[in-house]
Amino acid sequence: MKKKIIIPLVIILILGLLGGGFALLWFKTDFLDFMKPAQTVWAKQIDRALGIEGKKFADYSDVLKDYKEIKDKSYKSKFDVTANLDITELDADVEKTINNSKITIESSNDVSNNKTQNKIGLYAKDSEVLTLDLVTNGTTVGVGCDDLYDKYVAVSLDDLIEYYKKNASRDSYSTESMEMASEMLKKAGSLDLYELMYISDSDLKHFDKTYRDAFTTMVPKDCYSKKNGVEVEVDGKDVKTTAYYLTLNGEDAYTFAENLTNTIKDDDVLSGLITDKANLLVESTGLSSYLKQSTGQSKIKQSQVEYLINEACDQILEELEYIKDYDDQGVTIAVYTKNGKLAKIEVKAFDADDEMTIATAEYGKNKNIYSLYEDEDTPFIVITDEFTKNKDDERAGTISIDAYEKTVATADYEFINKKNEKKIDLSVNIPDADAKFDVMLSANGNYKKEPVDIDGRVAFKYDDESAEINFNGTFEFTDVSVPTLDENNSVRVFKLSNSELESEGNKILKKASEVLPDRLKLIGINVKAEDIYKDKKTETKTNTLPVTPSIETEIEEKLPDINIEDIEKNITDKVDANDAA
Repeated sequence: MKKKIIIPLVIILILGLLGGGFALLWFKTDFLDFMKPAQTVWAKQIDRALGIEGKKFADYSDVLKDYKEIKDKSYKSKFDVTANLDITELDADVEKTINNSKITIESSNDVSNNKTQNKIGLYAKDSEVLTLDLVTNGTTVGVGCDDLYDKYVAVSLDDLIEYYKKNASRDSYSTESMEMASEMLKKAGSLDLYELMYISDSDLKHFDKTYRDAFTTMVPKDCYSKKNGVEVEVDGKDVKTTAYYLTLNGEDAYTFAENLTNTIKDDDVLSGLITDKANLLVESTGLSSYLKQSTGQSKIKQSQVEYLINEACDQILEELEYIKDYDDQGVTIAVYTKNGKLAKIEVKAFDADDEMTIATAEYGKNKNIYSLYEDEDTPFIVITDEFTKNKDDERAGTISIDAYEKTVATADYEFINKKNEKKIDLSVNIPDADAKFDVMLSANGNYKKEPVDIDGRVAFKYDDESAEINFNGTFEFTDVSVPTLDENNSVRVFKLSNSELESEGNKILKKASEVLPDRLKLIGINVKAEDIYKDKKTETKTNTLPVTPSIETEIEEKLPDINIEDIEKNITDKVDANDAA
């Protein structure tokens, strides 16, 4: 009795294991490629060449989750920036000043309260020259400098609009436009980027199902073919491969375009998503009132979006209509594999009489070669990528670009994309121009848990000229404190009268004349206090020489009621009377 039960269970278990193993080999490996449809293998190898193998629209949900986690967090950063210039056209004193200076940028962003603060400091080595403090509270901006003034000089968008209304011409249209622009700027700050970026998991799955494998589902199956034992050249060696072909003539290409556009036209999910995002932008930018004035509706309807999509798709098909007649002309994209691994991709154009290679990509063990052709045998551009590291999270090597068999540029590179380490290091050399360009950016640390250290360098050299900019600093998500601009710590420029504005401006200039001359000497700039500010009283006292008024001025002052024109007319009349007598 027991045997009757156990034996079937064992058989079922074995079949299950075999089935699972077969499924693993089928879906996760290249071992059974010889049994799969040509279009399936062709599409998989193309994805591999483009670096998107296994990627789906649904992966976007991970991006959304990461962004949602940090979108409302406040953060701060601090960077030091230095430069080293050697440019003959640049004034020697200016060059020396720049090379001896350092700029510090300390930023804080209070995301939930829509407030930011940026302190930008100029230093000569370790001595402070001047620091500016830029604060924003929504649409109000304040600039401060403790060394020159004890308050922020602030400009509010509302104040600017009010000033414009009082002082501009009485053009109602321009006033309305200004107010509308003001409303748009205010609302733009409240735009929720997460809501704009958000796509539901069900919609992403729909896009995967509908568009992810468009080439294999919308191109006619008879456009794909397979051939065994095809010999091709890879990096100068003959390799025997299995070839998978996609051949599209004019009629086939039109069929694909027609299938794709029809799918887009019938896609309610796509048109609904576009409608939602468009209305979000309309509402958050203040365009809803403008839309209502011009169309009588405050929101965009999905039917309107569908109409625009249909019009665009029909236009595309109309412009492609002529290619249907070219059934003897088209393109062949061939994918060659060896032991399931990608060896080469070749793109050829053909007509009734001939075919010509357009481009090839060869994939070797430590080298990839990409070529563009002018004719069948002669590539005019060859890009060779020789790599010492070739992993998903780390890649390094050298790229050379040859044009007509002459090297025009080389580039050494290193890219790192690990959890706690990011790096881009690129050095480009152009021999004929005697030019070199370097850029490096690295970040170390887990930004979700700790401060991240950031270093960077940008440099170029051309002939005897060179320039280099270095920066380093930290970035972290943390609580920050940003000043609130109010009547106690700021002066609203557009609220001041002309006399108040002049008075406050003189205070700043007077303080600047006391502070800046000694500070600017630190970076090699010589300026006198009187060049910045001259006291009007002192200026009047020093003007001791009397000023001689003109004869006309004396007459006008002494005889203010005499009209000179009347006197001239009387004299002329008397002369005329004497002549007549």
